[in-house]
Amino acid sequence: MFRRKRQSLQTLVWNLGWLVLSCIGCSRDFPLQEVTYPASGSITYQGRPIPNVEISLFPEDPEFADRVRPKARTDEAGRFILWTYTPGDGVPSGSYKVTAIRQELTLSKGTIVARPNELPPKYSSRDTTPLKVQIAKGKNEIPTIEIR
Repeated sequence: MFRRKRQSLQTLVWNLGWLVLSCIGCSRDFPLQEVTYPASGSITYQGRPIPNVEISLFPEDPEFADRVRPKARTDEAGRFILWTYTPGDGVPSGSYKVTAIRQELTLSKGTIVARPNELPPKYSSRDTTPLKVQIAKGKNEIPTIEIR
């Protein structure tokens, strides 16, 4: 009889432990999450706004290099709103290199295929991109990013 009660108690403790860990894992506030600030802007290619460009920011500070990767996609007018953890949440302050890629996805014989990047290759790599932005504390309106 005591053995069954002890097993039931152990099972209860294990279940409560898993419940607590699950709640922590599903928590909205990730412990390593940096403070973010609103950031938006626009991008042009050869002087015209360009839609469907995937923008990625790479921190120049080595401490954050692998911890944050802000991103956005341009709308039909070439405008974008950057986000880091959830859409529209903004970007941690700091200096960033900017990459830009525009690849149309097509459906070919039941498979999604990415067409070649339509922008000059130097803009697609953080090692070769000349584009940089500075994100400050507070609201940020990034000057138009021009790709030539």
